[in-house]
Amino acid sequence: MSFSTRAFCSAADSLVSGVTAKWGRLDTLYNTAGVDALGDVLEVGLEDWDRCFDVNVKGTWLCSKYATPVIEESGGGSIINQGSVAALVGVRRFAAYCAAKGAVVSLTRSMAVDLAPRGIRVNCIAVGTVKSEGFMRAMDRMGLDADEAGGHNALGRPGTPEEIAWPTLFLVSTASSFMTGETLHVGGGPVGWLPA
Repeated sequence: MSFSTRAFCSAADSLVSGVTAKWGRLDTLYNTAGVDALGDVLEVGLEDWDRCFDVNVKGTWLCSKYATPVIEESGGGSIINQGSVAALVGVRRFAAYCAAKGAVVSLTRSMAVDLAPRGIRVNCIAVGTVKSEGFMRAMDRMGLDADEAGGHNALGRPGTPEEIAWPTLFLVSTASSFMTGETLHVGGGPVGWLPA
């Protein structure tokens, strides 16, 4: 086991232990951590590729692995994995990120089948451009105007964190009790995405 994996395991275990120590139970896990990497299949470096998969995929898997027994003991619940519209459409020069978020979508379906007998529903939110700190940093790094880049969807604008929060609440509530293994696209509609 590499140091990176040990660190991930320790962090995931501490997260779940901390929540259960404070609240005595765990009903919902939202795997929202994510990183991107700029570069097409020829440009992206191995370190950036590995980092995208470590955080986006391995982090989702490990947090779910440690949380699942506690959610089951609490009587069941819901896991939400944050995907991206990048998993559903091609995004120029985002090869590692698209691949990693595609893996999150596939992992969601697999987890849904495996965890349904344990009373745990697993869904994915494919988030579009949202005017968050991370998005603003990414736009700065790529030298793009945030409003222009965020407007390459049917609604013509980036979303807000609150516009992601409401669909998330829906997926963890009993209003979505007959949904599992689904990927809910919350990205302002069909996407033309970022300019070259």
